[in-house]
Amino acid sequence: RVPDQASLASALAQGPVVLACGAGCRALAPGLDARLRVSWAGILELERSWARRLLGWRQGIAQLPERFARQELERRANQLQRDEWVVDAGLVPSGDRLIAGQISLIRPDPRPGDPPDPGVMEQQLRRALAARWPLLAEAPGHYRQAAVSFSTDGQPLSGMLAPGLWVLSGFSGAFAQLPQAATSLAAKIAASSSSPG
Repeated sequence: RVPDQASLASALAQGPVVLACGAGCRALAPGLDARLRVSWAGILELERSWARRLLGWRQGIAQLPERFARQELERRANQLQRDEWVVDAGLVPSGDRLIAGQISLIRPDPRPGDPPDPGVMEQQLRRALAARWPLLAEAPGHYRQAAVSFSTDGQPLSGMLAPGLWVLSGFSGAFAQLPQAATSLAAKIAASSSSPG
């Protein structure tokens, strides 16, 4: 849940605050760098047992696209004149499930706006997945979507916005980028808190 302005002000009175609420960051700090944008990301979750049986998929093995279309679209986000979407077709293990692909919708407006129609988005995702794995056109699964943040240059926003207020958002590759960025920001906050004045 994204906090509102009143709860943010209350938290700031108690000590340093880090805005790390992804797509909700701009609602709390409207003046954030224009590189910070939002996309609607959708994935299809399949049961691993089904995927192994029908796709011949081997447990623990990810099948990723040779090239990620999402990052190319993210770089063009500030020039968009209309909604655009892309699909990256892949299979990635996640707990007892398999994530099949990701569809990303980016709008000209940097705010998230209303969620896209999940039925339409799932249909587009399945159509693209079926080009690589025909069985996925009708495979039983659960479609999930969420607003996520990214940075148009691929570099996350990490630093101080105002005294006591920090930001950590806009990860295009969170699994690779987040651990190092969070550690670095924590060190900066600690140094800032311990310095005089």
